[in-house]
Amino acid sequence: MSNGLDFFEFVPESRKYWFLRTQGGAFYDEFASKGYVAIGWTKIEDPKRLLSMKRADAISSISELYPNEKRPGKIYNQLNRFYKNMRVDDVVMIPSDSSSKIRFGIIKSEPYTISKDQIDNCPHLMRRTVEWVKTVDRDRLDPQLYRMTRPQNTISDASEYAPYIDRTIGSLFVKGNKAHMVIPIKTKEDISAVDLYDFMDLIFKTIPIVNEADILETKYSREDLDIKLNLQSPGLLEYISHHAELMFGIGTVLVFVVGGSFAAKFTKESKEVNANSDGLLGKMFDFIVKRKDQEIEIMKLKKEHEMLQAKLDYQLPKEIESPTQETLAEDPSPDTEMKSE
Repeated sequence: MSNGLDFFEFVPESRKYWFLRTQGGAFYDEFASKGYVAIGWTKIEDPKRLLSMKRADAISSISELYPNEKRPGKIYNQLNRFYKNMRVDDVVMIPSDSSSKIRFGIIKSEPYTISKDQIDNCPHLMRRTVEWVKTVDRDRLDPQLYRMTRPQNTISDASEYAPYIDRTIGSLFVKGNKAHMVIPIKTKEDISAVDLYDFMDLIFKTIPIVNEADILETKYSREDLDIKLNLQSPGLLEYISHHAELMFGIGTVLVFVVGGSFAAKFTKESKEVNANSDGLLGKMFDFIVKRKDQEIEIMKLKKEHEMLQAKLDYQLPKEIESPTQETLAEDPSPDTEMKSE
């Protein structure tokens, strides 16, 4: 049974963010389909040796290889970023032609150099393996990220945009001492103040259930949850809390709220195991089964969720809508079922 923490990605505070150009989009499809990024300057056969030299000597060597280059120091800086500043688990972003799409990925390897006889659709020899996680059309991009695409350097440090990148590629995550839940709102229609209030209140209504279930050590209130809004139809709501376990509890309640086809069934034996489990889902299920009033409250929230989702076309995190569940015991006892009517 999930312990609640499984819902959340833990984002390292040391993570950096890089915007790497694709030569006007020429190598965008290649990078995207093959799972790597690369930089040029193929006359530099041993970049690691070059970067081990004193900066002045390295720049002098670059000038010899590229005599027509007016700013050899710029080449040195780009090599240094690719080989020394970029790290495994950093985020890298690449633009398509005219930056009509931005692809986001996680760096998965140290830099490596291929030989010239290994060249495929990209002539660049210096590469890093990347796991691509998301692609966003420019017209759906967070407006705060537009400026990120303006620098013309091969590699730009985009770490100043970290909060906006994190909420673009993550929906449930913990970074530092804060937990985040990001909910995109996809409707292109004007959002009424009443619908917006009702939706925010839907999330707040889960807090008393978390407290009542006694699945956390501390009791929390609405004041323990902050909201950031970017509502430009479409836009997003970002819930933030300094109390990570509160966000875990809210996520746990929402699993039951959105589980329209959820039919948790436990035999007497498996219920006993579940009752002694430290898992938040297990404790919440046990609480709801024992308290008919809370099962009714969950059903009320479910109906509100369905009504508001139809109006706002919002998307709860996939980790909540499709949680990983253990295979439950067969031959269920009928008096321990909870089903959506």
